[in-house]
Amino acid sequence: MITDFLLDDNDQIIGVSDEWDSYALQNGGDGAQRGMVLGQAIWRYISDPATRAYLTQIFTACRTYGQPFSNQYRGDSPGRKRYYLMDVTPDGAGNLLVRHRPLTQTLIPNSGDEGGIGPDVRTVRCSVCCLYRVGQDWLDIPAQTGDQIAPDCMFTVCESCNQSAQRKLDAMRPDTAEFLKHKISGQ
Repeated sequence: MITDFLLDDNDQIIGVSDEWDSYALQNGGDGAQRGMVLGQAIWRYISDPATRAYLTQIFTACRTYGQPFSNQYRGDSPGRKRYYLMDVTPDGAGNLLVRHRPLTQTLIPNSGDEGGIGPDVRTVRCSVCCLYRVGQDWLDIPAQTGDQIAPDCMFTVCESCNQSAQRKLDAMRPDTAEFLKHKISGQ
């Protein structure tokens, strides 16, 4: 199911797709229905500073350069590995259409207590790739059916995901001299 939201130039949610409520309810988002999110800042729903910074740089680049940005990410649910594509498209007036399209999902076989997420490894998880930091390593520890992310789990964006986004953002940058010429002339 494709879900969209429209942000104004102050990052307030000013529109959502028709499928929004259905998707929210299917994924336990009773408090994320249309009437509850419209008029709210997107940042109300993103608590960790690293993910805010990650999205801020994407939104700023899209608005500054007038270019769209696309990035694959994982949005797992217990018992399922789910991959999505996020497309951020500027409209030239400061608004951004943010579209989330499902790509693939796979069932994670329930393996009892072996290989599941234990409380000792839930401390830090990447918001983009869903890997967990265990010591110095980032590991794929899929949630088993019935697992919940620990309330004390901290989210961040791992170095690999930050670098991947930065390469895409760098590619968006026009030649500086040409960019300034067009900005100054208003074209």
